[in-house]
Amino acid sequence: MVRHLLQVPIRARFSWEIAEDTRFFVSAGAYVGAYFANDWKQTTLMQGADYGKAFDWGVTATVGIEVKRWFFRLGYDISLAKEYDDGISPKYHVGTISIGYKF
Repeated sequence: MVRHLLQVPIRARFSWEIAEDTRFFVSAGAYVGAYFANDWKQTTLMQGADYGKAFDWGVTATVGIEVKRWFFRLGYDISLAKEYDDGISPKYHVGTISIGYKF
């Protein structure tokens, strides 16, 4: 199954200048999300199966470095929502790598 999630992070961010025009940063907090589309890839095997809950929540953290307007960031999210009424425990883990430019 492919699930599409709109996720809104709520983080506290701390940064330190480690050299001229270079900053190290860490952020952590929570996120809330809502699934807005689901799709079974093999409909014949999963016909009528339960998609699970429509909302998600969990914890999120990032660490990275900014050099002038460029940044490199590593992120990690853990879903803690009750999926299929089986209790609260880590369900999904997501790791991200971002490289970007701030305008």
